[in-house]
Amino acid sequence: MAQKIMLSLAVFFCWTFALKAEEYKLSSPDKKLEVKLRVEGRTEFEVWYDKVKLVEPSVIGMNLSDGRNVGGDPVTSVKKDRVNRKIDVVAGKNKTLKEAYNEIVLSYGTDYDLVVRAYNEGWAYRFVTHWDKEIIIDSEDAVFNFAFTPTVYFPECDINTAPEREQSGKVHQIHQGYRNFERLYKVYRSPGEIPAGRFSVSPVLFEYPGKPYKVVVTESDTYDYPGLYMEAAGQNAMRGKWAAYPKEVMDGDPSNPYRWYSNHLVISREDYIARTGGDRTFPWRVMIVSDDDKTLLNNELVYMLAEPCKIEDTSWIHPGKSAWEWWHKAVVESVDFPVGEQTSFVATL
Repeated sequence: MAQKIMLSLAVFFCWTFALKAEEYKLSSPDKKLEVKLRVEGRTEFEVWYDKVKLVEPSVIGMNLSDGRNVGGDPVTSVKKDRVNRKIDVVAGKNKTLKEAYNEIVLSYGTDYDLVVRAYNEGWAYRFVTHWDKEIIIDSEDAVFNFAFTPTVYFPECDINTAPEREQSGKVHQIHQGYRNFERLYKVYRSPGEIPAGRFSVSPVLFEYPGKPYKVVVTESDTYDYPGLYMEAAGQNAMRGKWAAYPKEVMDGDPSNPYRWYSNHLVISREDYIARTGGDRTFPWRVMIVSDDDKTLLNNELVYMLAEPCKIEDTSWIHPGKSAWEWWHKAVVESVDFPVGEQTSFVATL
């Protein structure tokens, strides 16, 4: 009888330990910013700045078509690092940038990792997967449950459709919200004030009423993955939104002088957001945090998180005057090579 009781207690304590939440903390080099992570069947974060809570526990992760949830497994190992270095800048107002951050890497078995970095300028996270096969991502979780009711500076997208004629002459109704990232910012007194169905491009700025704190949500190092849009998720909450993977696309009617704006428009979409290789890094989800508006203008966090320049010799690159190609439709006169969009010369580059 005693052996049965001891065995039952051992099973109970092992079961209790397995269900115990795993919690981790990461601070910026100046200690003003703190990110708290919690893993218990899913991964959550919360954010503190100057000992003031800015973001309540919020879920992050990716949901795969095979039913797996990236971020939902137990953490098997943890690595920490501290970086303080200079980055050379090819062109811009700075020749070099100082990059200083603390980093934590949570490994969920051997399948994937979560990389989190805390800078004085803000913080960011990204998932890194290690599958040697293609994966389909049905959806992504990137929720921001603010600990206050923020004023939202919201670069709102159009929600209407408009007729577009393809090369065959057939007309399709194309959603205008995903056509470009050139949007005007609207100001809402809270996420709950944003009308249902409305969404925006990023970055989105959030202002703490009565306090100096500003939070900007954006992304960096995005490739082979849809760009980050945002929508309201409650009175004090926002979440990421992504355009679904294109199923059918169209090219503009050549007789239309404005067809340059109608190439590869999406006619219909799949029921997932990404189809990509399984051994890769995913975009950084970035949260810039500041208590001084002028630092927002000088914040280089997105640049520092971007993929490093692949050009080894950049000595030939010099800043100077240029003309936006949309103004002249990529047509350059008095040159000895073909010009315009989709020329055989461009195709060889």
